[in-house]
Amino acid sequence: MISVDDGQVTGLHELRSAALVSATHAVPPPTIVSTCALVIGWLTAPFLRPFVANLLNDETQLDEPVLVMLRDRLMDSESAPDEWTAAFQALRVVDFRRSAVEWTDILRRHRVAPAYRGLTLQFAGWGGDFGGLSEVMRPEIVGAVEEIKATATGASPLRDCSRTCQ
Repeated sequence: MISVDDGQVTGLHELRSAALVSATHAVPPPTIVSTCALVIGWLTAPFLRPFVANLLNDETQLDEPVLVMLRDRLMDSESAPDEWTAAFQALRVVDFRRSAVEWTDILRRHRVAPAYRGLTLQFAGWGGDFGGLSEVMRPEIVGAVEEIKATATGASPLRDCSRTCQ
């Protein structure tokens, strides 16, 4: 929950905010989509990135409407470069967080011990090249690296969709 007073954005603690948002939108109106549209329109660039990133991290069903809202805001002739930067950074952060959640699931599924998870992610980031050590590498690490490597394309689906979203 945020408020804007004379251009200054203030907010409640995230837990209180989540409870108020849930209670406010339990019986529409207003809808969560209409509230998001208002807030995205009010926020200045420095506050746009954290708001959009937190919103999409918590509410994945809002991906498409938020992308449309951002596109509409950015296509306005008044939009400034810092607004574009904030919007694209927010989408990139959300994409990375979603990838990290997926990688964590892969690490758990392959039963990679917590002590080896950082190393496993580094090998995956290097393209899975064990430098001839794959025979002595733990099989759970080799399996996880192969699966993570297949998902780590460097793409940013939300950011990339924002250019073509209807």
